[in-house]
Amino acid sequence: MYPEYEMKQKKSVNKSAVVRIVIWSVVLAILVGAFVCAMIFEGDNVMFGIHINVSGYKYDDADSYRVGGGESTDAITALDINWIDGSVDIVAVDGDKITISETYDGEDEDKRLRWKVENGKLTVKYCKSGRLTATKKSLNKQLTVEVPRAMLESMSTVDVELVSADLNLRGVKANEMDVESVSGKIMIEGTITELGIETVSGDLDLVGYIERANIEGVSATLKTTLLNDWATLDIETVSGNIEVYLPESTTTGFEAIMDAVSGSIQVEGFDDLTQKKSYCRYGDGGIRMNVDAVSGNLKIRKIPTE
Repeated sequence: MYPEYEMKQKKSVNKSAVVRIVIWSVVLAILVGAFVCAMIFEGDNVMFGIHINVSGYKYDDADSYRVGGGESTDAITALDINWIDGSVDIVAVDGDKITISETYDGEDEDKRLRWKVENGKLTVKYCKSGRLTATKKSLNKQLTVEVPRAMLESMSTVDVELVSADLNLRGVKANEMDVESVSGKIMIEGTITELGIETVSGDLDLVGYIERANIEGVSATLKTTLLNDWATLDIETVSGNIEVYLPESTTTGFEAIMDAVSGSIQVEGFDDLTQKKSYCRYGDGGIRMNVDAVSGNLKIRKIPTE
């Protein structure tokens, strides 16, 4: 009657899930440690597409970037932001001007952000490419990118890569979005066709119309609030719960299949539910959830009414 469920039940506990316990348990230490140790020891490392070595923070075509905050009236359809400390706010504004600003007010120009608009893409980097001078205190720079509403609602691609920085992105409409984060909270609100998120030691709060999402988390609570009736969510978690909130008046229902080591499906607020240990279905199953979990539960609930 439920072929996918039966197929899952016939399988023994997925051996790869046990392996993930070991692998993902050290991911946080590897990612954060790579960034810190690369500042101390010789060698060249690649983290989130950026080279970090004894010389510091490196990226290509450094001379093509502008120094410090600024403004642009160029039209953009893509965002590419890399930030390694503090926070990132991407804000929709009225008008036709893009504004990039940061809170850093020191005199060291090397520590100021870099940015450029090229071929319809706005790229922002944390600081000058090259050596990062060690400091006793974090710069804790807050980046704010103000994007005309019409542009933010017409994005082709959005790429955000963060280390020790929170992300707040609201009002976006994008065909593709990828977010990678270590030790930072993620808040995204918008309409996205293809979404990819990887977070280590940072909670996710996702709200909007999402068609397809691939979400991976380690030591993080992964919260998704869907406003649409049709979607596919592929989610992997290690040491963190998954919370999915659905419209109370969903017309298509949902279906969840879970492969778990120390985890279960918990559903609240939906009657006439078909549920077994690692499978549940409500209505026609229009929202599909495929979940792999190591020490984490999948909680499905109705969107709270205000």
